[in-house]
Amino acid sequence: MSIWNKVLVGCIFAASLAFFVMAARTVRTHEYWRLLAVKFQKQIDTVRQESRKLEKGDGDWIGMAKAHLESAKLTSDLGRVWYNCTPKRADAQTGQVSVSIDMPKRSVELGKPETPLPHGIADKTILYVFEKTDVQKGGRYLGEFKVVGVTPNDVALQPTRRLSEGQLQRLAQSKGPWVLFAKLPLDSHRDEAFAGLKDSELKELLPEATVAEYLRDGQPAEPGDADERKEKVGGKDVYVRALRDYGEMLDTYSQQRSVLVDLIESDKRDEQSAADALTDAKAQQEFLQKQQASFTEEVAKFVRQRDAVVAHLRQIQQALVQFQAKIVDAITSNQGMAAEIAKIQFRARRIDQQSRTMAQATR
Repeated sequence: MSIWNKVLVGCIFAASLAFFVMAARTVRTHEYWRLLAVKFQKQIDTVRQESRKLEKGDGDWIGMAKAHLESAKLTSDLGRVWYNCTPKRADAQTGQVSVSIDMPKRSVELGKPETPLPHGIADKTILYVFEKTDVQKGGRYLGEFKVVGVTPNDVALQPTRRLSEGQLQRLAQSKGPWVLFAKLPLDSHRDEAFAGLKDSELKELLPEATVAEYLRDGQPAEPGDADERKEKVGGKDVYVRALRDYGEMLDTYSQQRSVLVDLIESDKRDEQSAADALTDAKAQQEFLQKQQASFTEEVAKFVRQRDAVVAHLRQIQQALVQFQAKIVDAITSNQGMAAEIAKIQFRARRIDQQSRTMAQATR
């Protein structure tokens, strides 16, 4: 195994170990939060039961919701309303808006031009803003605002709660006129709020999800109605619609929306983190694939070189065998030639001895 293969295996092992550790910590974190959520859910259920008891009442003691509504009714005439207010400009990022207040004019002295009455809106006042257009034509409640600037004819309003993108867009697109309430309008029964309206008119005015309870308000009770929705009127049971505390409902919905917005933003961050991790993983995958292709090419190159070396070795081995055979043949030939030379030398010595013997004999 080459050094690069070892490095690659080491990197994969290290990444697997890090992933295992993070996965174990994630499981442990989920387990911790799950147990904590169960614990808090029990506390929430207990608090909700106590809250319902406080809200609905228990025995002879009236609930807080009813007491609050009764108290609000007693003071409802204290709130002021400013009609025909015109929004000038709204910041699409913060929701701050400048509003022109249309006030009646009066003549201080005869012969002098009329001057508008002061609007009487003080700084830091809380106002509730509605579009004056009918609900059927798109009129909506725009939210709770705080006065952050006052001039004789205008006021600057800042939302008291963080607005969603849809609310900011609707606020920026609203052309008015607006109605400003010093107090949020209170809910009331049909004979108070919609006196003189026919059922067909109520169906056109109210949302389909709630119009049925308004139509039945003050009508004879039905067998399936809850006891708290029945009242004795002239000895007969009459259905009484539950009144809503819109301020409390808006606060609750705002809190729930804030939680949901935070969850959505958290999910978006998690999604972005996952997307970044996926992008990084793809980049790592491409890098590793390139490394793998490079290593594969190197291996193929080494294999070709090895095959060439093996082929060359075989050729050398074959040449060596042939050369060794030639050497053996040469040695055998040399040995034969040496024997012949020895015989010739032996014969030459005998001839030389015979020549010497004959020479001596002739003397």
